[in-house]
Amino acid sequence: MKKALMILGLLLIAIFGNAQTSVSIYDIQYTTDAAGDSPYIGQQVTVTGTVTDTISGAYWIQDGSGAWNGVYVYDDIYYPNPGDNITITAVVDEFYDLTELKTITSFTVNSSGNTIDPVEISTAEVDAEQYESVLVKVVSAECVNANAGYGMWGATDGSGITLVDDKLYPFSAILENHYDITGIVEYSYSEWKILPRFPDDIQLSLAELSSTAETIKVMYYNLLNYPGTASDRYIDFQTIMQDAMPDIIVVNELESEAGANTLLNNALNTNGINYYQRADFIDGFGTDNMLFYNSNKLGLAAQSEIATNLRDINHYKVYYKAPDLASTGDTTYFNVFSCHLKASMGFESDRLSEIQNFFSYLQNNSQLENIIIGGDFNFYNNTTETAYLEMVNHNSFRMYDPIGSGYWHNNIH
Repeated sequence: MKKALMILGLLLIAIFGNAQTSVSIYDIQYTTDAAGDSPYIGQQVTVTGTVTDTISGAYWIQDGSGAWNGVYVYDDIYYPNPGDNITITAVVDEFYDLTELKTITSFTVNSSGNTIDPVEISTAEVDAEQYESVLVKVVSAECVNANAGYGMWGATDGSGITLVDDKLYPFSAILENHYDITGIVEYSYSEWKILPRFPDDIQLSLAELSSTAETIKVMYYNLLNYPGTASDRYIDFQTIMQDAMPDIIVVNELESEAGANTLLNNALNTNGINYYQRADFIDGFGTDNMLFYNSNKLGLAAQSEIATNLRDINHYKVYYKAPDLASTGDTTYFNVFSCHLKASMGFESDRLSEIQNFFSYLQNNSQLENIIIGGDFNFYNNTTETAYLEMVNHNSFRMYDPIGSGYWHNNIH
């Protein structure tokens, strides 16, 4: 009997010795240790989190927004996608002072399509243990070193310089430009840095603009074959324009000059408003584009077309009517482009060709500044649409998406 009890005791010890501890990411990461080591180092744990991004053989997970809530997972067996909420069993380790989970023995995808909001911090706070592997955002950070070595650049919001690394997304910052930067904080080679994940993670910041600066509101609108489809739709257009009050309104799918005049006279210059003017109507292949503008603020200096295999891309050169324009002759120009790219999935190469024509035009007119392009792009996926990727990653004329790529197909947003 004693022998049987002894064997049972050994079995119980073995069972409890191999038990996994269910913990939060915060539990794993929070530490008062000066070296930053996890209190669970060397232990096997079970943890749940949402994947914020992936890289070959690894990924990052978070179970909430804010300090201590992110961790790096070294895993060359399982391949989750960003947005997957997963539960894993792994061993906590410190790899060159970076807390990580490794030796994955259990992996479950609980759900997909989840998001984690970045926590807004200062550039100085990037160099802090509590934000290791956390998705963060710094606002209005000026590029003070466009080439800090190894694909990195330096930026500061005035609190201290942080490094921005191209490990996940390559980006060529421009010296003295201000950026809003979202990314995962990494510690490697004894340096803290932000890892932006994709184009939407780096946006030009508008925070440094003076509150007294003139505001120019730009709007793009697809008319859906106007006026051929219900010519009285100008009434709806009038309602939208009087609410938005844009200074520049560029439209696609205009069928005729008569339609342009109807919109100008019956939808824009109504109810006491008489300052809108329009560009010349160019009758191209298929439906056409048109620019209307607030002539109290702006003037039209020139217009031209970029030929493509489908519909032309229109270029409108607009200038600001500065108060001292008459005396100084100096002002600001905006180069506004309108395009309606080939529709439907399966025509990605056609859209890419049209955008390449646009960039060829820019390269042949390299003096252009303040470039705005919009219209009906017909992009269906911001990660695989080659024309979109060409626009946001072009080496010489990178376009910035001011509101993020989102998902606009079928009116989901």
